[in-house]
Amino acid sequence: MKTVLYTDDINLLEAIEKALDVIEYTVAEVLDGCYESIVVCALAEDVRTNEVLIRSLVNRRNRVLLLQRLPQIEPARHYLSLGIYGYGNAMMDPLFLHSAISALKKGMMWLHPEITAKMVELLTPSRGNNRDFLERLSEREREIALLLLEGKTYNAIADCTQITPRTVKAHATHIYQKLQVKDRLDFALQYK
Repeated sequence: MKTVLYTDDINLLEAIEKALDVIEYTVAEVLDGCYESIVVCALAEDVRTNEVLIRSLVNRRNRVLLLQRLPQIEPARHYLSLGIYGYGNAMMDPLFLHSAISALKKGMMWLHPEITAKMVELLTPSRGNNRDFLERLSEREREIALLLLEGKTYNAIADCTQITPRTVKAHATHIYQKLQVKDRLDFALQYK
């Protein structure tokens, strides 16, 4: 599956090309010929203008990673409803960009961690607020699980618990494994 980059912002092109050295750049007209590819779109903020392009790419079974300079929750929700596979910050760390493309190649969805945290925060708690799942976790995992359900980022959790963000991520991974959920959003959907 080939990876293609399209952007309408030349400054973003340079930043993304630097982060990903194995990517093909294309112009809008060539996107019409993209089928079943990973398409990294770094686009301007206007949702209405981008919607036609996104629908067209999704209809041709492309896995779209949409990047914007100022990613926000409402556009993220809208684009996800159109069928994109990933959404994030166009200026994000290359590590995140590689992670996003890797996830899309595996047929998985990817959201920038801050967007995921915001989506979790916006989820309405379930009526019963059943917390039986906490019994399966260690004391530290329970503490971190509850903070994750509040929508806190790994860095914020690290600050609250006096551990490193890397350790928070390791605990989160163990929580997801024990509860048999695939990621943070799945965890929130099942247990919030």
